[in-house]
Amino acid sequence: MIKKIPVLLVIVIVVTLFLGCSASESTDPIALVPQRANMLGHINLSEILQDKELTGIYDRALENSENPQTVKGALDNLKDENGIDLRDFQGGIFFADLSDSSIEESGYSGAIVRGTFDTNKLIDSIKEASENGIIVTEYKGYTIYSYELEEMAFVFVGNYILVIGPMDVVKDVIDVKKGDKKAVGGKVLDNYNKLGDVLVKIAAEVPADVAKERLEDSEDELPADLSSFADIRTIGLSMTKKQQSIALNLQLCAVDSDSAEAIEQTIEGMLAFIQLLGSFSDDPEAAEGLLSPLEDLNISRSGSCVTINLDMTFSEIEGLIAEGLGQLE
Repeated sequence: MIKKIPVLLVIVIVVTLFLGCSASESTDPIALVPQRANMLGHINLSEILQDKELTGIYDRALENSENPQTVKGALDNLKDENGIDLRDFQGGIFFADLSDSSIEESGYSGAIVRGTFDTNKLIDSIKEASENGIIVTEYKGYTIYSYELEEMAFVFVGNYILVIGPMDVVKDVIDVKKGDKKAVGGKVLDNYNKLGDVLVKIAAEVPADVAKERLEDSEDELPADLSSFADIRTIGLSMTKKQQSIALNLQLCAVDSDSAEAIEQTIEGMLAFIQLLGSFSDDPEAAEGLLSPLEDLNISRSGSCVTINLDMTFSEIEGLIAEGLGQLE
C-alpha cells in the first residue's frame, strides 16, 4: 500500500540527475538571473558525479535493474540517445517566478548552465530531436535558437554559458547580461546565499496570494488539510554529504509563530498518518524499508520557522531508489 517516496526525497533524488554547478567562466550564473525570479536552485552535479561514494549509491541500487546499472552507463545512454553528455555540463542555476500561474506547464522558469560543451554538436543534437525544426532569432547581438513552436528556446551568452527556457525568459536573461534589466536580489537571494556551499539547495519566497490559490486549487486532491501551509512565506532546502549519510534540511518560515506552530502540527499529523498506512501495507517488508528513514526525521520550531532535518544512510537511499525504480519497470 505504501509505495511512494516522501515528496522531499523525490525532489532531491530526481532533480540531482539533471543540473549542476561549478566554475568555468568569470560570469557567475546567479548574476544573470532576472529580478523577477523568486525561486533559486543550485545543484553541484560535478561534485556529485566525481564522488565515488555518491555515484556508488546509484550503482548498487540498480545492480539488478533493467535500467543502466551504473552512473557511467546512464550518462553514456543519455549521450547516445540525445547527443547530450551531462559530464560536459559543469554547473548552473535554475530559477522561476512562483507567481506565474502557468508554472506547472512552462511559465516563467529557466536554467543558466555552465560547461565545456561543444556548441555546434549541442545545437545539432537539439535539431535532430525537434520535430518542428529550429527557429533562429537575433536579439541584442545574441542568436536565440527556439524549437517546438518557440515554446522553449536556448542561447549561448558566453563561451561556456547556456541559457534555457521560454523565449521571454531567455530574452530577460540577455537583458540582464546587457545591463538593461536588474538581476535577482532581495530576500530570495539572501536566503539562497545563507544556504552556503552544499550539494543541493533551493530557496524560494512564496507570495501570499499564490500559496493560498495553489492550495485551494488542489484542495480536493490533497490527502489532508494543508491550509496552514498557505502562511508559508519562505522555503529553504539543502542537501549535504556526511561521512556515510546524506543530510536533508528543510526550513519553512511563516508569517508569525502561531502559523509556524500550526504548520508543525500539520507535518507531524501527516507523518503519523503515513506510518499508520504503512502498518496496513500488503508488503510489510517493503513498507518498512520506505518508512524507516522517517524514524530519524527531526522536526523543530523556532519563532516563525519550522525546520525538518533528516539524515539518511547510503544504504537507506539505495533501498529507496531501488524500490522506487522497481515500481517503474
